[in-house]
Amino acid sequence: ETHVLTATAHLPPPTTLGAPGGDAWFEAPLFDRALEAIRAAQHPASCSSEHALAAHMENRGLAASIMHVAGLMGHVTFPAGKALTMSHKHHWVYTDARTCPSRSLECLFRGWTACSDLRGHVPEGAVTVAGHSTLVRDLYWTVPPEFARKGVFWWRAAAVAYLWRLRPEVLEALDIEGVKRRIGYRRPIVSVHLRRGDSCHTSIRKGRCIPLDYAAERVQEMAARYSIPRVFVATDSPGVVEEFRGLVAGLEVAAVPDDLFDRAELEDSIHKCSRKHPHKTDDGTTLEDGCSGNDAWLEHRLGRGYIRGDALAMTTLLDVELMADADAFVGHFGSNLSRLAYMLMAARRRAAPPFTSLDGPWCYHWRMCCDVQAHGRSRVC
Repeated sequence: ETHVLTATAHLPPPTTLGAPGGDAWFEAPLFDRALEAIRAAQHPASCSSEHALAAHMENRGLAASIMHVAGLMGHVTFPAGKALTMSHKHHWVYTDARTCPSRSLECLFRGWTACSDLRGHVPEGAVTVAGHSTLVRDLYWTVPPEFARKGVFWWRAAAVAYLWRLRPEVLEALDIEGVKRRIGYRRPIVSVHLRRGDSCHTSIRKGRCIPLDYAAERVQEMAARYSIPRVFVATDSPGVVEEFRGLVAGLEVAAVPDDLFDRAELEDSIHKCSRKHPHKTDDGTTLEDGCSGNDAWLEHRLGRGYIRGDALAMTTLLDVELMADADAFVGHFGSNLSRLAYMLMAARRRAAPPFTSLDGPWCYHWRMCCDVQAHGRSRVC
């Protein structure tokens, strides 16, 4: 009975955890039909402009990019009976030309459309709907009639599950099962996403990071309710894992080790521009070295080469995979990474697993949801 667009927690009875075949709400056979319908739409008989549409890639965080593409595919092109492909005008910053010359989603994910390299494109800003210019994001609330009764979370989870099919060579490089054995990741397990990186320095979240002790309390409550003895910690900041370990006494703590994820380098890159130009403000001008005064955003640091996109992509994929394989989730639904991990968890379990969000309900935009109304609609911010 949880309204995922307005609730910050879903805590079903402990007896439902890990039930084989998923839960009655999820309707696994219908979800499989949705996946097949998306696949068919993405592989039309013809890739002419009548049957396909190319859109800009939004170079944001990796999860935000996936949510952007899933939103376009599920709520814009699928209802219009068209396949979605991404314009090659903008390379994806989570790729590197040395390892993948196309610099596209296909560098990491299996082919998701039969159509590519279309000449026309529609930017994120607007798309024509019924003869009027309507913001793309205004369509993200809608669900095709055949699946409307399941709601926007379920439908978006289907689009994400279709997209998130990692290439065999990527899975081999990640060695997910080997990492699990190394760090003591065993089910049942709670996964927690702790944001302490660019989210603490940008947008409306600036200076408003959730205290670790509050997150630890929520994890302990989740673990106690479902008799779960361990937690997997996904974080982009150095020192957080050990600090968190001290706050959840009695729980085994697993995390991607430092030799696989250089969190210190990632954290240090946040301040490179501010150290060089301590008085630069976000005044709309960009200096010769690319610094703008709004430089903490991860995508900006990737674009300047402070971090290698393909290397960061692999560590991000690993964290998402390990979060999604867990039995219960604590995170930040103001973060696309948390939203993505929980949707994948639901798709894999064919159920609505337990969750607690530290900063608000699940958001259907690929940015953030503000002024959430009683029925779940919100404005993007």
